[in-house]
Amino acid sequence: MAHLPRQRASQALLIGLWVWALSVLPATAQVIELLSPCAYTPAESRLTQLAVQGSFQLYDDPYRDDRNSAFTGTLQADFTRLLDSERFGYRLDGRGRIGLSPSGLDPQLQGSGSFKRYLSDADRGDDRFAVGAVEVRLARAALPYLNVTGGLGLGRFRDVTPLAKAIRIHDQLLDRGALLGPLPPEKLLEIAREIGRPGRSAGEVLERIESLIEATGLVGDEGLGARDLLEIEQILTSREEARLCGWEFQGGVGFEVSGAGPEAPALHEALVLSGRYAQVPDPLTQWTASARWTSGFDPLARYALQVTASYGRQLASGHLRLRYTFTRDRLSNEQPLDRHQLSGTLTLPISLNFSLVIQGEIVYQTGFEEPAESLTVQFSYDVF
Repeated sequence: MAHLPRQRASQALLIGLWVWALSVLPATAQVIELLSPCAYTPAESRLTQLAVQGSFQLYDDPYRDDRNSAFTGTLQADFTRLLDSERFGYRLDGRGRIGLSPSGLDPQLQGSGSFKRYLSDADRGDDRFAVGAVEVRLARAALPYLNVTGGLGLGRFRDVTPLAKAIRIHDQLLDRGALLGPLPPEKLLEIAREIGRPGRSAGEVLERIESLIEATGLVGDEGLGARDLLEIEQILTSREEARLCGWEFQGGVGFEVSGAGPEAPALHEALVLSGRYAQVPDPLTQWTASARWTSGFDPLARYALQVTASYGRQLASGHLRLRYTFTRDRLSNEQPLDRHQLSGTLTLPISLNFSLVIQGEIVYQTGFEEPAESLTVQFSYDVF
């Protein structure tokens, strides 16, 4: 639980995470390319995630008056809830962060929500929707911010985690020699539908999957063994990152409000254009990208642009995430403020919900003489 600012070790960590991930791919991703996880289309996608993580540092200097002693730390919670059905969908994202330093507490809160009403049938592949969105930011060191828009969009996201788990189960059984040959794609889709069916216990799903696999005739005379069933159960109950496939583009108009206190809050018109993309090339990998443009009706006078790309990889014992974000802010600055942020996070599970998290970060923005670097080691707890 140490925080080491501006250390060259963070550069080595980011490079090391890439090299390590590539070195373990053959051992953790022996995927039989029968079908892509994105081939799965659930009737309804639901996702709820809440993670809490914190880091603390206590420094006692060598002076009797403790002139440089300090206790610092951060506590952060991230929440995501997503629902996507044939006619309706919404997404809620929230982040709360409390920083502790000698000057006191620094609380920050930000949240966003979008609510969709689809205007066409999903079966026809014409996923047009009307959308309303709201974004809120509160922080002690910044003015409050509120953005409310409404508009139209096109596209849809799907939670394909059930098929990703079905393919992992299939590959695990093939590697162990429990299957005499590959399962047909339609059988994998049937197993995925059983995994994704709501209101079922892990034991009920395991029993149903065992019956489906043994009914194919591709299992030996003795059926699946105890170790095979244990490995299937571990995949079913693993608390890994959800796999999302799809894309969407949306545009909206509305208003934004910032500022409070002695002066009246500033009210501006808001134009928001955004796009998101997600791809799951294999059951262990997640690629995502997004872009968001916020401005008034004079787009080049006041605007903000944020572009993000991320890569996630499920490892044999942990999870790797690499993320790059570029931000240009001219909403609150007369001159554009550019910021580049590259981070790498390695999560190593200690127990079912408790993990050790190692994170390296490099940040460079307008006005910096050189990049700022940090290396953080902390613990994380997945509430659900």
